[in-house]
Amino acid sequence: MHAPEWQGWVALALLAAAFLGAGWWLFFSPLPGGAGAAPSRTSPRARQWVSVLVLSGGVLFIAGARWDEIWHRKFGGFGDDFLWPPHLMMYAGLGLNAVFAVAGLAVAGGLARRPQARDGLPEGTGWLGIRRQVRAEPMIGFLGLTAMSQMASIPTDLLWHQIIGPDLTAWSLPHLLLAITTGAVLWAGVGLSRASARVWRGRADIVTVCLIAASLVSMMQIGTTEWDWAVDVGSRAIVDARPIWAWPVVCAFVGSVHAIAARTVTGRIGTATAVAGIGVVVQGITVMVGREVVPPGPGIASAMSVMFGALAADAWWWRRRRASDRVVPSWLVPVLSTADLWTGYIAWFVGFTLFGLPYLAVRTTLSSDPMWWILAVVVGLPAGAVASGLTRDVARWLAWQGAGLGTLLPPASRAVPTPRGGPAVRVASSKGASRKRPPSRRGA
Repeated sequence: MHAPEWQGWVALALLAAAFLGAGWWLFFSPLPGGAGAAPSRTSPRARQWVSVLVLSGGVLFIAGARWDEIWHRKFGGFGDDFLWPPHLMMYAGLGLNAVFAVAGLAVAGGLARRPQARDGLPEGTGWLGIRRQVRAEPMIGFLGLTAMSQMASIPTDLLWHQIIGPDLTAWSLPHLLLAITTGAVLWAGVGLSRASARVWRGRADIVTVCLIAASLVSMMQIGTTEWDWAVDVGSRAIVDARPIWAWPVVCAFVGSVHAIAARTVTGRIGTATAVAGIGVVVQGITVMVGREVVPPGPGIASAMSVMFGALAADAWWWRRRRASDRVVPSWLVPVLSTADLWTGYIAWFVGFTLFGLPYLAVRTTLSSDPMWWILAVVVGLPAGAVASGLTRDVARWLAWQGAGLGTLLPPASRAVPTPRGGPAVRVASSKGASRKRPPSRRGA
């Protein structure tokens, strides 16, 4: 017997209201006596290690989610799967993020000292210390709040399955909310991964790329798994009920966003391809396991279509760098210029259209319909462009915030001050002559 649908909506509404209220109270509510954020006592290296721990929790969650899908397709299991092994692995990944975030705040001192007495604030305001410390470490605080909301949302997934029955669609409301919060946790980790970029350099970039790749893998599973498993009867029914342009648009949206994020945050050419390559490897492992456990298993077309776009974008960015004379320190947080953003995105979409769309067409019976191709471009191109532009702004804010270079970006026309007396950067002028000036915010 199914539960009434209103119970699911009430449970989700109460959960959302509770954590939105907690977020407002922690980050935005007025503090008494004109108090501000507490001075941060967390070292950049400690923040960097929090990002590594976030990555480990994300890997655990993703492995559990892929295992969970294969088991659902093989055994069903709805109603008695709440504590089965794949779910336990997913819960462990979510729980680790919450533990790491709380531990990070505790190490910073927000939960272990009484700043109101030490800083001359009124006695009897015990909650004030928590709010001040969360605002001193906003990314760690956001990470903890989001991870705890994920843990609290676990029972709502069970309730929704009692409402809608044993569905396998990844686009159900609880799954979408879980994907969004998982992405938020991983992207908070991306910001934290830049905290020691000047010291860790290449190692910091590796952590950043892996976090962005984890976000890509998670979003692609939610967004494209029905098409990847379209040989399955249940997935075929779900796919046939969707618009013919939905699959390529989802691939273009998710793939281009993560390519732009990797290029923006690290400033390194090749990181977009690295992120997409990790996605191909993870999907390849899923394909091998799926074909062994639930033959004929899923396909790899979605991940490969993203790979083609990333290769094209990196090739374009490499060509532009080879044609210029910019030298930027690897530790300096870059900002992808507007020209590189849009031309890089166009290159991504061209590679996706020329090679990715034909690869996707192999997996669908609609490939002979010319509208499949036309709508994929007409809908996908502007959707990905808008998403990529917003992603650039969010990614560069995360990178600057994480690296401690300021919470607000200076105007694009102004040079970025060199942190801690860094060296000047040689930048090519419009006439090809080089001159010395402070480091540019543009990525190498």
